[in-house]
Amino acid sequence: MDKQDLRTCLPGNINNGGKAAIQGDWIYYCSEFSQYGKLYKKRPDGSGKERLNNDSTWFINVSGEWIYYSNWDDMGSIYRIRTDGSNRQKMNSDESWFINVAGGWIYYSNLSDNRKLYRMKTDGSGRQKLIDDSSWYINAVGDWVYYSLQESKNDFKLYRIKTDGSERQKLCDDSPVYINVVGGWIYFSNWSDNKAIYRMRNDGSGKQKLSEDKSEDISVVGDWIYYRTDLETYSFIDDYAIYRMKTDGSYKQEVYRGPRPDFLCVVGNWIYYVFNGGGDNYSLYRLKTDGGEEQRLNNDRSKVLKVNDGWIYYSNGCDGRKLYRKEIDGNDDHKISDDVFYSIRLVDDWIYYFKKGNKFYRLKSDGSEEKLLMKDIPQETKIVGDWIYYLVYGKRDSKLYRIKTDGSGRKLLSSNNPYQIKVIDDWIYYCTTVYGSGQESHIMTELHRVKIDGSANQVLSTEQSDHYADRNCIEVIDVVGDWIYFYNRLDKGCSYDLYRVKTDGSERQALCNQYPEVVSIVENWIYLISNKKELARIRTDGSNLQELSGVYSECDVVCIKDEWIYYVNNYGGSELFRVRTDGSNNQRLSDDLCDEVCMADEWIYYINKSDGNRVYRIMIDGSTKEKLTDCNSCSLTVYKDWVFYQNKNDEFRVCRIRIDGTGTKAFE
Repeated sequence: MDKQDLRTCLPGNINNGGKAAIQGDWIYYCSEFSQYGKLYKKRPDGSGKERLNNDSTWFINVSGEWIYYSNWDDMGSIYRIRTDGSNRQKMNSDESWFINVAGGWIYYSNLSDNRKLYRMKTDGSGRQKLIDDSSWYINAVGDWVYYSLQESKNDFKLYRIKTDGSERQKLCDDSPVYINVVGGWIYFSNWSDNKAIYRMRNDGSGKQKLSEDKSEDISVVGDWIYYRTDLETYSFIDDYAIYRMKTDGSYKQEVYRGPRPDFLCVVGNWIYYVFNGGGDNYSLYRLKTDGGEEQRLNNDRSKVLKVNDGWIYYSNGCDGRKLYRKEIDGNDDHKISDDVFYSIRLVDDWIYYFKKGNKFYRLKSDGSEEKLLMKDIPQETKIVGDWIYYLVYGKRDSKLYRIKTDGSGRKLLSSNNPYQIKVIDDWIYYCTTVYGSGQESHIMTELHRVKIDGSANQVLSTEQSDHYADRNCIEVIDVVGDWIYFYNRLDKGCSYDLYRVKTDGSERQALCNQYPEVVSIVENWIYLISNKKELARIRTDGSNLQELSGVYSECDVVCIKDEWIYYVNNYGGSELFRVRTDGSNNQRLSDDLCDEVCMADEWIYYINKSDGNRVYRIMIDGSTKEKLTDCNSCSLTVYKDWVFYQNKNDEFRVCRIRIDGTGTKAFE
């Protein structure tokens, strides 16, 4: 046997989450492909389905009578369980990614130690660190372990080391990701060449470019390379494709086109993937490797889209994700339409949405009066009053239009390549890029405003660079009073320069740099997140920059209310904190691991990952904490006196409970 064949899961499947594997007459897979997927097995014809565990399972490796996996219910620790579901054992306490079981060893990236490369024996003994590099896309093949070393956000370098950690070798100066080491070749997506597909020999020699396609989720199986690509059609529905081609780059075939498929795993004659319908709802599909016979595998019940004016609007997973509505008391449930909707918005008594074919429609919230509003494929749609403002993208240009909400009165407002529109009062603010000629020519990005009727188009600010850059070089943050706040991403070595300019284009001011996220503008302060994910604030005129040293790094701000900042600390956990807006009096409100946090009145509601994803609430001062549900919950929404959620233990059934924890009801 070739040493390479000692691996227990295809490298492409592991790179993409390792959510399916095959051994003998059985396919082992996750039920949802989301972070909550449990481990099942079944025969290739679909018979003999059996649930093996209740863990959130990733990076499945099947070796002999054992299945090895990362358990995300236990902070990514490695577990193993027999193929019949018995004798479940915990193997380590490290947060473990990219698990490779090969030659009696388990190799993994240890997120608990900054992604350093570790190994241990398959019985859990002999745990050792192999190297201090940050390791991604691990492939343990023969006497070598191949991995991508992350040097910066989008820059990876390919290395290999002996399985004992010796003889570290750099194989190329490209930026390889999704690496597959198969049959003496290394296949990868090259991020230094717009994600084109390459291959080279195991020692780094003989590099060849196989495809110009922008590729992700690469899997090499037999004589074929499977991968996902973004078609860049600027569509919500048909923007992605799965292709396959021969390992020498010939005979390219399209096997799928539609919404973005995630977590691709090629097992036997099937490609397994997921379509994410939003939030925690994942539809699991499989498709023949030649593109035929697509099958849906799971039957999650629904996804709550919005609670509005006494009604719950949701997509029904048991009816092909058709749109339904139900009164909040659970009565009067009915289907609104037999069509499948995408990107749904509810405005007053109307539902606006896309359907297959990328066309934009509206219909009454009771399902009547459906109407196609335009022949365009609109992007960045803004519905304001009686008008819809939107962009239409071409290959190298874009145009700004408006149309009445009843589909009449279509009018071109601007044809100078606008993007990122904001409609405020009587003005539309947008950006446009002016390209020079040649590979290294300068570009200019202009900040404009135009009246909502298309008149009085004005240039407010011009940002120039002497190097080529991407299209979205200006990002408008907000318009507050007489000021527009925006980022300039053009300057070399300074990716996040924050500026403001008057709405008439005067008094342009540089405020600060190296703060890539504005959280909120409150009164005379701008609250920001730094490159190190630390919270700071600065006066709106750019003075008095303050690092809020009492706030932990890696924070997600929930809201700013009554001179308090409420945030989730993601450094080492996801506990809930609050701190004064001046950085003083930092307080831990809860030791729980919090998710889907929202605030209503004097209470904070959240999913408690420390207690099996139950719904909790806590007073904003941390004084009182209450558990509201006893089930594994997701899709948390607070509406008036009710908390809506979905019960993952009951096929994602929609439920409600009063905000005080009484009156639980599960909807049919």
